[in-house]
Amino acid sequence: MPFNATQKTQLMAELIEKGWSIREDTIWSPSGGLYFNDSHFTHWGPKEMRDIFTERAARIERSALKNWETSANENRQVSDAAAEVLKSIE
Repeated sequence: MPFNATQKTQLMAELIEKGWSIREDTIWSPSGGLYFNDSHFTHWGPKEMRDIFTERAARIERSALKNWETSANENRQVSDAAAEVLKSIE
């Protein structure tokens, strides 16, 4: 089930606390490597986002490509923020 407005606001607030920023209705990671706009929130729900970004962080860690620590950390931040949203609706 897609994010509702309250869940989207909560997720964005969680990410902003971690240093993410909003530019033109899009939330960007500190490195600029990840972003989310309205289309992401209409296609994914909190559970899907948590699961997707947990796995992405693990894959990035396993690959250990250039700057993998930053990328893995930002993916974990998304996963953790989505997990917090899930806690509020359970």
